Amino acid sequence: MFSWKRITKISSILWILLIFILFSETFTLLFKPTNENWQHSVRYVLGDVSMNTLIIVGFSTLFASLLGISLASMVTLFKFKGRKLFSFLFYLPLAFPPYVLAYFWTYFISYTGTLQTLLRSLNIPYQATWFVVDPKFMAIFVYTLSLFPYVYISTKAIINRSLGNYIENARVLGYSYPRIFSKLILPLSLPALLSGGLLVALEVLSDYGVVSYLGIPSFSTAIVRSWLRFQDFDTALRLAALLMILTLVLLALFAFIGRRIRNLVPSKGKPLQPTALKPRHALILISLLTLFLFLSFGIPLLQLIYWSIQSLPSIRLDQFMSSLTNSLGLSIGVSLIILIIAFVLVNHGRIQNGFIGAISGKLTLLGYSIPGSVIGILSLVLFLNLRNIIPFKLNQSILLLVFALIIRYAGLAFQSIEQGFNKLGLKFNEAAQVLGQSYFKALIKVDLILIKPALYSAFTMVFLDIIKELPLSLLLRPFNFNTLATQVHQYANDEMLVESAFPTLVILILSFLMITLLVNPMRKETH
Repeated sequence: MFSWKRITKISSILWILLIFILFSETFTLLFKPTNENWQHSVRYVLGDVSMNTLIIVGFSTLFASLLGISLASMVTLFKFKGRKLFSFLFYLPLAFPPYVLAYFWTYFISYTGTLQTLLRSLNIPYQATWFVVDPKFMAIFVYTLSLFPYVYISTKAIINRSLGNYIENARVLGYSYPRIFSKLILPLSLPALLSGGLLVALEVLSDYGVVSYLGIPSFSTAIVRSWLRFQDFDTALRLAALLMILTLVLLALFAFIGRRIRNLVPSKGKPLQPTALKPRHALILISLLTLFLFLSFGIPLLQLIYWSIQSLPSIRLDQFMSSLTNSLGLSIGVSLIILIIAFVLVNHGRIQNGFIGAISGKLTLLGYSIPGSVIGILSLVLFLNLRNIIPFKLNQSILLLVFALIIRYAGLAFQSIEQGFNKLGLKFNEAAQVLGQSYFKALIKVDLILIKPALYSAFTMVFLDIIKELPLSLLLRPFNFNTLATQVHQYANDEMLVESAFPTLVILILSFLMITLLVNPMRKETH
């Protein structure tokens, strides 16, 4: 009979082999002979694709980082009416899939859009050229507005918990708040800024919806176009290999910088006490924060609600319910599977702190770092090879999509559960073993109950990502299998933005609920 220790070890070894086989195809392909399409891509496409990707990733990460840390500083440094509400509302832009904001803002500033229509109705003179925006600028703008909460969350936690002593001393010494921000908060928050910025960069790299809709040549669009439009699987796989290498270089760069600055954050810090603002200053700050939220979050939401009401008579209820059922079933089912896999893998590292546990953990986290289009094409290669052994029809099976989603998001759950077990330690389990319980029984009866918040957080984060997920669902879904995200993408590509609003609104409602449930424990800790 296998012990729990042996089960976790075997599971970790099998997981390592699976990930290794999945990723190995990428690098071996680079040394094989190339075809004419790949040579054409290298000569005429690869330069633009690389430059566009680097520009969009670089500037989106920069602006999202600056916006995130600025907002985090405002809600932690100052005490004003509505501070807790604003602190919560700045999490909500994560609910907006970036491709939804791209659809909205492109329409909003177009000739027939809300803004120019309003200007014409008010007889305000303007030139149409004022609203011609370079697609790359629009993409950077959209990514900044939708992804800054990653930086906001990480920097807000650091400022709240660790920088209280430094900021209070700076206040006593008469430092102005702009100087406190530039000389103190910004440098001491660099580790948190780096971790949040890395998440932003990885999200931008893996996104397909925004660059596809705006017509920007990028790695994601080039991979999908080669795969689906030109039926050139070899070129698509080579592009995926280059994108994977770019991602690994980015991870190595962030890791190198992180090692250099990891000692900046004080190990023991005092919680920050916010300073009460004078009524006039508080009014100015509240007005600025309200205006920002209205422009970045309120206007798109109100437009979606208006479009949803308009589209109600034309909604095909059977089609919508099918997409909703598929989305919920996929999100809940895959999230539960990922939760079980991550729980087993984390337990192996917990019981046996050795080489196998460390490698399985690193490879699991790597899956979350690799763009979805790369995971999709590698999963397809693996399943095509497996089909020679186990015959099944890929176009009629959801197994391929489920597998790719597990590889893509297992790292998210792994990290959350690992943090939960690290905080818990082994003391309660060891105490239960002293009383005659086996490790496994103590794990189920004691540890499992104590790490419920971590499990709950892991499930919520994975569900939130899958319900909005587009590239994998678009590439790997079976025939006649639509999710809410693919339905929105299809409507938007057909310029049916009004019809796309209702499924988009449902995605937002589900995302709002998940974010609220996820953030509430954080708010209790910090307030």
